[in-house]
Amino acid sequence: MNLGNTSVLLGAENVEVSELRRLAKVVETAGFHAAWTVDGDADPSVFSHEILAQTTGLVSGSCVVARWKRHPMLMAQTLASLDHLYPGRVSIGIGSAAWMSHPRASWGAPLDHLVGRMSEFVEILRRALAGEHVDVDGRYYVAEGRAAPTPSHHVPIYVAAAGPQMAGLAGRKADGVFLHVGTAARIGVLAEAARSAAERVGRDPDGLRVDQVVYACVDETRELAADALRRLIATGLSDDQLTEAVTELRSAETAAAVITQRTAGDHEAVAAAIPDEFLDQVGVALARSESAAYVDEALARVRAPGVSALTLYPLPAKASDFAGSYAAFADLFQRLAEAN
Repeated sequence: MNLGNTSVLLGAENVEVSELRRLAKVVETAGFHAAWTVDGDADPSVFSHEILAQTTGLVSGSCVVARWKRHPMLMAQTLASLDHLYPGRVSIGIGSAAWMSHPRASWGAPLDHLVGRMSEFVEILRRALAGEHVDVDGRYYVAEGRAAPTPSHHVPIYVAAAGPQMAGLAGRKADGVFLHVGTAARIGVLAEAARSAAERVGRDPDGLRVDQVVYACVDETRELAADALRRLIATGLSDDQLTEAVTELRSAETAAAVITQRTAGDHEAVAAAIPDEFLDQVGVALARSESAAYVDEALARVRAPGVSALTLYPLPAKASDFAGSYAAFADLFQRLAEAN
């Protein structure tokens, strides 16, 4: 089983601390690169700290943290502190996180000028993590001071991109890009946008980590896991994401019919209409008894053109049973690691 450039994304606030600790240890033992956390109602850096504390070589950080909820100097201080405790094992993924339902204005940074705000945020964060004294009076951020303690290792910064402009920004200014939910063609376009932007500014495009986030579902059989993925896609994707995918793989007429069904609340019909090709391009369906060879095959199949790394996002096979989902995921990879 080859997991060296594959990571796991954990909605850590959805599980008990004992299960989070077990997950972290299993992820490391199985050979994954990182166990990312994700922004939500709780602070993901707290869960990253717990993951790092339970492991010895695993990387952790957020994938992604909402840029508008934090000042770049506060972000730098948090990362510098984590790196002081766990040198060389900390990374950060930053996104606009427009999908979050919080009243964004109350956090102090609105969602206009997404690319401009992200660009300035990354510039300040990069300089602070390099140990510089930052003195910036920018268009979007004012910052003066130094992050302490100065990180002893380079802290990779990744940017989550849903469009080519943000992907290009990641290529120019970040260490990598997170790409999430889309057809293989769509992910390929964004990967190329990031790599081309890196090359245009004299950076090595092959040095850019292009990380595709894909769903993972574990159930008694692959068929049951695939059915669960269909239901999750039918309810979890935005209208725009679903329309784009169905239009590309079927037709605009089919996409319009699917959205009409969704509006009417007929989620079973929406799930049934999701093209098989799309399911194979956004997720992996695994049986509890899965073999290491099949896991390798499934991961190779889901990887889009231009992608250099994968992140598996375990989702529940039964309603909102995240705890059960993570337990099934941990059980599978613990068994595979022990058999290796």
